[in-house]
Amino acid sequence: DLTFCQGDSVILQEQNGFQNYKWSTGETTSTIIVKKTGIYSLTVYTSDGCPSGAGPFNVTENIRPKPVISVLPINAISTVICDRKPLVLDAGSMFASYKWSTGDTTRKITVDKPGTYSVIVTNKVNCLADTLIIVKEGISPDKPSISIQNDSLISSIAPYYQWQIDSTDIKDATSQVYKLPKFTNIRRYRVKISNEAGCPAVSDALSISSVHDYSLQSGFIVYPNPTQSLVHISYPSSINLEECTI
Repeated sequence: DLTFCQGDSVILQEQNGFQNYKWSTGETTSTIIVKKTGIYSLTVYTSDGCPSGAGPFNVTENIRPKPVISVLPINAISTVICDRKPLVLDAGSMFASYKWSTGDTTRKITVDKPGTYSVIVTNKVNCLADTLIIVKEGISPDKPSISIQNDSLISSIAPYYQWQIDSTDIKDATSQVYKLPKFTNIRRYRVKISNEAGCPAVSDALSISSVHDYSLQSGFIVYPNPTQSLVHISYPSSINLEECTI
């Protein structure tokens, strides 16, 4: 049996010098180039026209690996070294061997300088493939702030936003304004922003508690709740509030 890697080929050649040749592919030369999996055979003819057969030859095309370099930690634009904090480049676990441009032969490498990094991987059938990644350098933005308007949280301005509750990303909450859902328990909200370079910053936690649904419906928000000292009240400008007892 013969094998070759995807994108390559294998040569089948008859070397005894017969008068005529006929391959199962229809070709009539002594040598053929095979570029796909299959079973191949050859019929040769002597000078007096007598035929003789050779084969079958089983040829298999092996799949070439497809490495993808992932980066930790993952930012909005993940291939950035922020504030000189190193990144981990991971070529994946499904390969038999690794060879990085740095000389490392491990699955993962740690980098702390910007530049182009490449890796050559080999799979179990000895097929090779390579890929590269460009790492840039950046500086994290200032810590964002959160303000409250009626039933919405508003982040300070940034290119990218991700709202969080108890440090867990909220699905599809990626705009500057986050509309609060109705709830009765205490929730701690944060916003994670990233600048154009992809470097992140996370706000302080803001604890909010809605005791009654009507507080959101009417536009009144009291925060932080609970509190042991200062309390803020947010309400629509259409309401003329003269006195409030808490």
